[in-house]
Amino acid sequence: MPRRILTSESPHFPCVSLETRVRERQCFPVALLAVVLFLMVAAVSSPLFAQSFDQRDEWQRSQDYFSGLRSRGLFSLAEAVCLRRLADKTLNLVARTRFSVELSQSFTEHSRTVSTLDEQTELLKHARRAVTEVLESRQNHPQQLLLESQLAFVTASEVESLRWRFELSPFDRTLTERAFQISASLIPELQRLETAAGDLARARSTDVMGEKLEPHQLQKLQRAVRLRSGLVLLDQARLFPESSSDRADALVKADEALRRLAAVSSRDRVMWQSQLGLIETLRLRGNQAAAWSMLNAMRDDKPPNEFRDAMAVEQVELLIDENRYTDAADVLQKHQKEQRALNGPLSFQSARVFLKLSQIAEEKDRPQLASELRQEVQRAIQMATATGNNYWATRAQNLLADEQSRDMYGAEVGALVREGQALYAAGKPDAGTERYAHAFVTARNQRANEAAAEIGYTYGSLLLQQKKFSDAVIVFRLVTELHDQGPRAADADLLAAWCLGMEFRNAPTQESREAYEAALVHHRATFSGSVTASEATWMLAQIQEQRQQTTAALKLYASVPDGHARFTDSMIGVARCSEIILDRLRRLNKSRSEWEPAVVALLAPYVRSILDSSSPLAANEADFLIRTARILLTLDLPDFESADRLLQHVLVSASTISTESTDDAKQETPLPQPLLETATGLRIVSLTGLGRTEAATSLLRSTVALDHDHLSGILQGLTSASALLNPARQKSVGEIQLAAVEMAGLNVLTLSDSELDTFGAVIASALEQTGQA
Repeated sequence: MPRRILTSESPHFPCVSLETRVRERQCFPVALLAVVLFLMVAAVSSPLFAQSFDQRDEWQRSQDYFSGLRSRGLFSLAEAVCLRRLADKTLNLVARTRFSVELSQSFTEHSRTVSTLDEQTELLKHARRAVTEVLESRQNHPQQLLLESQLAFVTASEVESLRWRFELSPFDRTLTERAFQISASLIPELQRLETAAGDLARARSTDVMGEKLEPHQLQKLQRAVRLRSGLVLLDQARLFPESSSDRADALVKADEALRRLAAVSSRDRVMWQSQLGLIETLRLRGNQAAAWSMLNAMRDDKPPNEFRDAMAVEQVELLIDENRYTDAADVLQKHQKEQRALNGPLSFQSARVFLKLSQIAEEKDRPQLASELRQEVQRAIQMATATGNNYWATRAQNLLADEQSRDMYGAEVGALVREGQALYAAGKPDAGTERYAHAFVTARNQRANEAAAEIGYTYGSLLLQQKKFSDAVIVFRLVTELHDQGPRAADADLLAAWCLGMEFRNAPTQESREAYEAALVHHRATFSGSVTASEATWMLAQIQEQRQQTTAALKLYASVPDGHARFTDSMIGVARCSEIILDRLRRLNKSRSEWEPAVVALLAPYVRSILDSSSPLAANEADFLIRTARILLTLDLPDFESADRLLQHVLVSASTISTESTDDAKQETPLPQPLLETATGLRIVSLTGLGRTEAATSLLRSTVALDHDHLSGILQGLTSASALLNPARQKSVGEIQLAAVEMAGLNVLTLSDSELDTFGAVIASALEQTGQA
């Protein structure tokens, strides 16, 4: 076939063969020479000369350029270059196809390095789209076989990804099922593509437009497809159990596919990759001698540096198979010294080797050496993490986690715990919980009480998350019995009580309430010295308050110690219960002379601590101050001055009230509107009680600027608060309310229906308080 001059920068330049120009030279020798010289100078002066002078060189150089970017992890750059070139609408078909394939390959290799499944799925979707858009842009695309092959390669990468994820979570059978399903249809497709490429290479069909793949390109594609078939079979084999006949069959087929490629002396990437794949296949088949022979022969052939890491991985794997861990460590250290760093696979192998050596050192009672080797394991994990490849980092971390689990729980129970963790992390909580149940029973049968208690606590927590409260109660109580003096005992007993509380909330029967109460009482008595006892006290106080056993609830709230996480909520409970008790005594016309000073004395220390604090006022602290102020306003001898001081503190802090955020840090937020309205209304009452009517009116005037809903809330709060005042002060509050209504532009005699709904009851109460019944 004649060679052609093509330039992707000038798509409209005619593709004229040199053979034709030679014939034309006989007629126009001078003109032809001038044209040829012009074209040569223009091509050489172009920055893309190396890519545009010859289609074969152009294709190979383009592949080498993007392969180099990907090998250095510069995926985003490779993708950006391809996208920029593809944005050129004048790009010819050959160049557009080439850049689309390179873009797809970049997305595919990029997907192997990301952390999450969602990211990986998205990148593989982009990889497929880069090819399908080109296929759909032209019917019977001249390079359809290349594009179809790239689509198959993307799918092969998905199989490899599923195999990797299976190695991270070997108990998740859905991964293997999906991988087998995909590979079952992929392998015949790869075989079809391989055959088609060979047939087209031999056909040598006429290509007038210069758009079809040339024979040398088809031959190279055929070899790439055959390589991928062998690697998919190798991935498929590693998904089967080691003793499986299916695994042996897949390895035989992989051997056949890779051996033919490995024997060809092409010295290209396909040959080196096939030789590496064949070494791994031989090793997995148990033929270590043949694998060593192949590896040594490959080393003698001096492959490019990019294959040195993969060769080192296979060398370490072979040494591990022969239990030569010291030799493996030497290989890794030598390789690290030569390369300055280990990549992800080698960092994982380093962690694996040094972990095994540390175990051997412990068995030989050499703790100092074992400790030093464990430090090497940690360094290997750090190196794996630093590579940015989440797969190898996680595998290295899992090695240590597996070892720690075995140390903590023993081999059998530890394996069950790790299996449960892996299943739960894979989004299979039911299966993970089942494994924890098995581990719990096994540890109890082995009388490993401490380990069983720890596992049972996690097992019960999983049941709690799944809202299986009855089952969780049983497990938490077993944990308490197994290790009644252990660190988990008090927590487990309290969680058992909490689960009974959830059952009571879901089915509020007398029986469930009594069971919940009894569990809390038992916990307070059994674990009185634990911090959980105060938590149980607070929970018990809530029950008593709900049952309207207000005095009992108050005493329980008051017994929660300062410094406990529930202390502020408990003090609010004290204030809330005190209001109810004092109001009940008032309605019953009973003396409050003993209760009032006791309540004030109970609340005073916390009031002082809030007022003296330099920290921003928290919303629950504001709630406490407002309730305390309301109590002070409703005493037989109201303490307007103290109440006004508390309310002023709340309103001054209203723009910077803090609430607890999810990360346990305080965030400044405005005071919730209902609290603001209540505090404003009560302050108007306290100012009125102090005889500062003008200040009360001014405060209320400032609220008129608020919308009617907020004004209505304040006026309604005034009505409720004034009911606790003597008649003279009630009249003053009523007058202030009517003034506010007037300032808001509301005519009492011409209120609309909506205004009547909002303000009718408030205005009626104010008129009554001012003697206008």
